[in-house]
Amino acid sequence: VSGLAVWIFKMNFFLALAFGFILAAVSPAVVVGGMFDLQSQGYGVDKGIPSFVVAAASFDDVVAISGFSMFIGLASGTGDVLMEALHGPINIIAGVLFGFLGAGVLSLTKIWNTREKRSFMTLILGTAFTFAAKKAHFAGAGALACLVMASCANQFWSRGIGGRLSMGPDEHVAHEVERDLCTVWRVGAEPLLFSVIGSALDFKQTDPGTIPKAIGLVAGAVIVRCVAAFFSTCAAGLTGKERIFIALAWMPKATVQAALGPVPLDMLKDSFPRSDDPVLYDKQVQQGVEILTTAVISILLTAPVGLLVIQWLGPAWLQQKDDSVHEDVVSKLDRVDELEDVTEES
Repeated sequence: VSGLAVWIFKMNFFLALAFGFILAAVSPAVVVGGMFDLQSQGYGVDKGIPSFVVAAASFDDVVAISGFSMFIGLASGTGDVLMEALHGPINIIAGVLFGFLGAGVLSLTKIWNTREKRSFMTLILGTAFTFAAKKAHFAGAGALACLVMASCANQFWSRGIGGRLSMGPDEHVAHEVERDLCTVWRVGAEPLLFSVIGSALDFKQTDPGTIPKAIGLVAGAVIVRCVAAFFSTCAAGLTGKERIFIALAWMPKATVQAALGPVPLDMLKDSFPRSDDPVLYDKQVQQGVEILTTAVISILLTAPVGLLVIQWLGPAWLQQKDDSVHEDVVSKLDRVDELEDVTEES
């Protein structure tokens, strides 16, 4: 994307890199919902494809947000080179540390001794990490902390790690929390997220003359991304169709593009007064408009196509888990819930 931006829009190097990280991010709003649907039907579950796609897309957003934060300050001429260079490593280190800390808190199952308490605490800690990191201008650290926390908590629960305040190993805890968070996502978070994305799209600021160039850039970026994703999964033990599906499932753009698309334009407008250098000012503002227009076009083109790919090609190309096995797992989880209810009543 950065190379195409330099070639098509004549952007400076740092602005093109920031632009590239904006378009590189995969939309969790589209991917997570589609993958949850496939997982609930048992498609690709045996090989962990839905979880793999969601985890990779989430980590991709962490990298994209960190990279954007690193280069946008340099592009506008307002950032300190050393601090911007350290921004990415700080995001990673802080995200891992706080994620591990959150998992340690969740591992205290004698305190969080019911399904509702564990699900509630997982949601609260993830929300707190996200907002605190955003307040500190390290948004990537918050997203990474959520990923690390969920992954480590799964291991802590299944192995009974937590010391005296752990009730011992229980492989069903993670599945229970997952089901509760899926419900929260479907009922509340998903509708709110798509509403925010829709309200963030401002077509009045887009430039119609930029649309053909934007379409070409998005198409080129998607092709390169899909080819690279296909070859990156060559050693994962997947079939050709499954690898193509994963590559196409990482296509959708929406959340990050809607959030970060207007940022370069606003920062470039505030970088210096127009009276100081009208020619340079107008050029930078035009480049900011081009970034915003391309971000909007990427959402309109890739979000619906990516969702259709997940909904249509998933059932066709992914192997469905045996229904008897799937029902057996569900029945076991239901029996565990019944036992917990009986224990609480007694």
